[in-house]
Amino acid sequence: MSIQTRKRAGALLTFMLCGVQLFAAPPRLAVSVSPRYTFQPGTAQVTVVIERNADNRWLVLEADGPDYYLSSFRQIEGASAPRVQRIALKALPPGVYAIGVTLTRADGSRERAVTTIEVMESAAGYFAASRTSRK
Repeated sequence: MSIQTRKRAGALLTFMLCGVQLFAAPPRLAVSVSPRYTFQPGTAQVTVVIERNADNRWLVLEADGPDYYLSSFRQIEGASAPRVQRIALKALPPGVYAIGVTLTRADGSRERAVTTIEVMESAAGYFAASRTSRK
């Protein structure tokens, strides 16, 4: 095998390996929160993207923080359910929260996705402390 043939084979192999990464299937369940950082009282929009599947049955959202816990259940209508679910979180006290969603299918199998949000002390206190520290 010539050097040129080896280089071509190596380039093809590299392309194929990168292609596997580039064209991997998207996750069946994804969660994001906006904004990721906010001041109290914390308000955020949770966006859940679910792959359409006839076996999808339940969606559970959980917000778990240091002194606060919230959970919400939604029934999913299988493949006819909206692909994107949006849930508003309001009046969260300060802290770091794990925002988790669990999708339950008809056979009882589950899939989970997690992200975080940080709610900081009030903006008025933050800016007042900034002004006093400059003097």
